[in-house]
Amino acid sequence: MKDRIEQLLQFQKETPDDPFLIYALANAYKNQKEYTKAVKYYELLMMQHKYYVGTYLHYAQLKTTLNDFEKAKEIYQKGIIILNELNDAKNLSELQEAYETFKQITN
Repeated sequence: MKDRIEQLLQFQKETPDDPFLIYALANAYKNQKEYTKAVKYYELLMMQHKYYVGTYLHYAQLKTTLNDFEKAKEIYQKGIIILNELNDAKNLSELQEAYETFKQITN
């Protein structure tokens, strides 16, 4: 996995604004349990590519893992707003379902 991260970082040097590469790095760091780095890339996605829809579910799940429930809730809610704007019913349904589960677990 470290080789994959190194490869993604190299690709990102060539195209630093590519949202897919930022997303892939965030997920790769999350999978390696390098959570600080993962958060950095998820935050970058939310700031620069707010319509990159995969961000919201994965980032909220990470924040839940880290017991940062207020931030997770904020991310879920923001993602739901974005997916409504995009009329993305499939991803909206998935995110809403995850948010409902999150609320049951954290209440």
